[in-house]
Amino acid sequence: MRAGGVKRILHVLASSHARRAQVVTWCVGALSNLVTQGDRPAGDVVEEIEDAKSVELIIALMAEHSLETLAQRAGCVVLATMASFNEVTSSEIVRLGGITASIAALKRRRQDPALQVQCFMALQALSSTREGARSMVPDSIEVVKGVVAHPSDAEVREAGLWTLSNVVSHLRAEAARRLVSLGVMDLATRAASEGSEAGQRLLRALQSEKDEEES
Repeated sequence: MRAGGVKRILHVLASSHARRAQVVTWCVGALSNLVTQGDRPAGDVVEEIEDAKSVELIIALMAEHSLETLAQRAGCVVLATMASFNEVTSSEIVRLGGITASIAALKRRRQDPALQVQCFMALQALSSTREGARSMVPDSIEVVKGVVAHPSDAEVREAGLWTLSNVVSHLRAEAARRLVSLGVMDLATRAASEGSEAGQRLLRALQSEKDEEES
């Protein structure tokens, strides 16, 4: 499938066949499998998608088929994996609307923990650069809502809190004030007390900014 498979999949996605939700779900799902190599991005597949300028196409199809949960999950996996390949790729996905697409999926399927996790994984990867973190600030409330909606799901909590931690790490006091006003200090404190690594990192970052403002 890999030899020439990516090109064939992208060709189908760019054709009139992509009007059919089932076709998009299958094709984007196949890409989500091909773009991941163990626990690392498959660099050749990432580059092939980039060379075909297909990131924008995938984001557009996520919007067009917004009610297809499996397509949304697979799309977020592709965006997350590609964004973790390198900072240049991540910044390009942010520029093309990857954060907007992930937030839209997050909001539409708030009660679906599996989709929430995939959305958060994409947002976590995309917020790893300063540009991505800044783009996250206006929609940080949606991340908070996603974490709050699944209080007993550790995977959702960790992915969401890592995203918020990235935002604070890059933007410091500017983001910390915003997140504290949304109740994130309490979320981080509770998560940290339960052994959450993401909660501990976020709590340290928020507390550091608070101490600096008070000094």
